[in-house]
Amino acid sequence: MLLAHYKKNRKNMIGQSPYSVSNQPLRTLYWNQEAGLGLSSSKAEMDSFSEVFPQTRMDATCFLRAVKNLLNLECEVRLEKLPGGDCNQAILISKMTDSLKIPFAVLKREPNGQWGEKRMRALDEIRMNGFDQLPKIFKDQNNRFLFEVDQNWFSCIEYIKPDRDQPSSLEEMFMLTSDFHKYARTSSLTQELRSSLLDSYSTEYSTNLDPEVTKRYSAIFEPNSWEICVKCAEYFKSDAFRKIYEMLPKQVIHGDITPFNTIVSGEKPYLIDLDTARTDIRLYDFATFLGWNFLSSYISIEESDKLLGKNFLDRYLSLEENSKFSSCIQTCYGGLEEIEREYLSLIVLFGRCNVLHWMIKELKEAIQNKDVQKEQRFASILPGAIREINELYHRIPKIKEIVYFHGSSQKAKISSLLSVPKEIAAQLNQRGVAVIYGAPASGKSQQMEMAVPASQTEVFNLAIRFPEVYSLQTGRKKDELAREYILHGSHAEKKLKEAQKRWLQLENPAIVNELAASKKKVIVFDEFDFAGDFFLSPDEVDGVLSIVQIGERLRKLGKQVVFLIRSTANLCQPFWDAMQTSFGYQKKDAVRTRFFTYAEENSLLSQTYLDLLEKQEFMSFAQGSPTAYLPLLKQDVSIQYLKDQASMMTSLVIKHAKVLNRPDIWDLLVSLAHGNTQLEEINDPVVIEHLLASGFVGQRDGRLVMGDFAKEALCS
Repeated sequence: MLLAHYKKNRKNMIGQSPYSVSNQPLRTLYWNQEAGLGLSSSKAEMDSFSEVFPQTRMDATCFLRAVKNLLNLECEVRLEKLPGGDCNQAILISKMTDSLKIPFAVLKREPNGQWGEKRMRALDEIRMNGFDQLPKIFKDQNNRFLFEVDQNWFSCIEYIKPDRDQPSSLEEMFMLTSDFHKYARTSSLTQELRSSLLDSYSTEYSTNLDPEVTKRYSAIFEPNSWEICVKCAEYFKSDAFRKIYEMLPKQVIHGDITPFNTIVSGEKPYLIDLDTARTDIRLYDFATFLGWNFLSSYISIEESDKLLGKNFLDRYLSLEENSKFSSCIQTCYGGLEEIEREYLSLIVLFGRCNVLHWMIKELKEAIQNKDVQKEQRFASILPGAIREINELYHRIPKIKEIVYFHGSSQKAKISSLLSVPKEIAAQLNQRGVAVIYGAPASGKSQQMEMAVPASQTEVFNLAIRFPEVYSLQTGRKKDELAREYILHGSHAEKKLKEAQKRWLQLENPAIVNELAASKKKVIVFDEFDFAGDFFLSPDEVDGVLSIVQIGERLRKLGKQVVFLIRSTANLCQPFWDAMQTSFGYQKKDAVRTRFFTYAEENSLLSQTYLDLLEKQEFMSFAQGSPTAYLPLLKQDVSIQYLKDQASMMTSLVIKHAKVLNRPDIWDLLVSLAHGNTQLEEINDPVVIEHLLASGFVGQRDGRLVMGDFAKEALCS
């Protein structure tokens, strides 16, 4: 078994394939008459050139001599197209020895000479550093990796004779990818090869089908299945997905690791088809094979065969559904970062959507060019790509939860239903500034993003930014500082807040210049009033005032400014004095997050797949609390997911609430949760204000309410 062989030899897999040319001396790749071998081309060579390049302006003699010079061949050669390669078909170079045709090297056309040179250099570096599961890459005596004939650029690699077409199991693919990533991670050309697939996807992808395609193949685009594909495709063009994509770890990747781009020679797997190597998210190398169905007939295959490696998509989904995938990837690949584990399935879906886009584009071109053979082939495989997307969407619940809110159009629709986003947008348009006040987890950021798309906002989060700066200054770990940053009353916190104040005052001009240079039109200041007590200390007040000064300067430079605040800033009179002086903005103008009305709840829940009884159950459970609706402000989810998230978010802020609220207010909240006190009994306006500031209590239709999930958290 190859898998056993792979495990046994993984650390020391050195050796050459049967047709390796790694030890051949290389001559210059750039042919000229003085350096040429002086060989004339035979008629058979010229005929093979004409078959490979039937309509070309290249000089056949120049091309053949350049190839022979590169490969140090004095014998005749033959050219032929290799199977596959719809985008860039490979050309096999065979040498003729005693009338035998021996495959020797593989050529590929390079559309961009400068980019191709960098890419091949990086791959050669990876191979020379120890990853010997790539073909030998030819270069000339000047270490150049491409050659040019009549303004056509080509790269050349050795031909490796396959024992069979591809590794037989998902586990083997993971091991091969693991080894490649290990050696590619430290490539010296990582920065030079940056190229995001998402950028080209967002620019090129269109779900508007050519009428000719739908007319010919209406049966392929079955409405329900195609609707899911459109929903997913639109989501991947959204700001929400771009945020996720840009956070994922990046390195040099192969870019197209599929079963058909790997071969096994001498029981050793090799990566071939190197056109797409670049620096991008490393998860994409998993996505290209995890979603792959390379069966010629999916329907007729026995279920057992689908799960035993003949279909990687079913194998992956089966592992996910049985909670075994994490163990598989840990064993065969190694550890992933937490954010990669969170979004792997989403990137697999993105990979399939990208393939679907390519297939539709190829089908359109085939119809336009009247290429019947190509048209038939893509028409036959297109249903499989649509099926793969639907399988992922329906069988992995997390994907459905994330994708439902597919981009800015859906968010715009939701924002028009809610009063807070409309109020934020109105203030920014009229004043150029807005203050959004609310309890922790009360939907400040989420409703702000509905009013202003994330693509237009630059967030300055002081609770993240300053610990990073202080970590560099002191050499202490960021996570340790972040924990210390919120310790109530500790000496360490006082030192941190003093240092924060000094940094803000010293770096004020630099921060203004940095944010002013942003291409985003709205600057959002978050967590700048983050305090270890219900009130701001003198150092914290000075820090808050520094942020207001920065905001004022940015407003004068043409930026719109948003301040996200909690009770600490709301109760700080110097903050409001500064807002009045700098912006003419008063405390009464602040946009307050609040419990949703029944109409807003109904509007939000109408965007979900919950049935009527589930909607009524959740409304009773939530009582309009924005905390309960936080997941829904981003995505469509099940009622159980909504409940679980509401309880989890409330539990997260319980500890902070206990510290930040007055002791008598905390005791009152607990009493209310246990049913020992009724909300109807509370009449003191000051007490009511503190209850509302906690986020556990809200106002609806003139009365105070508390959701069941808040009661559960307070009682625990």
